[in-house]
Amino acid sequence: MNLVSLLILPTVITLRHNPTARFTIAGVALVILVGAIAFSKRATGSIAGAEEEPSSGPVEPTSGLVEPAPTVPEGSPVRA
Repeated sequence: MNLVSLLILPTVITLRHNPTARFTIAGVALVILVGAIAFSKRATGSIAGAEEEPSSGPVEPTSGLVEPAPTVPEGSPVRA
């Protein structure tokens, strides 16, 4: 908002003898400010509600980078 006020300041100074134009500029700035606040409140609420549903089964690897673990036949001795 400080940058906006610095951008509007030269116009307000040159129109210091025209109160109608100054109040119009202030009104437009106020509407933009209220709109920005309402938009930020709306965007915050929608992000919190967006959650993914958990999957119902195991996830299978899709790339060839992961190899399955070797299996040990039943009854064979396991060495650690």
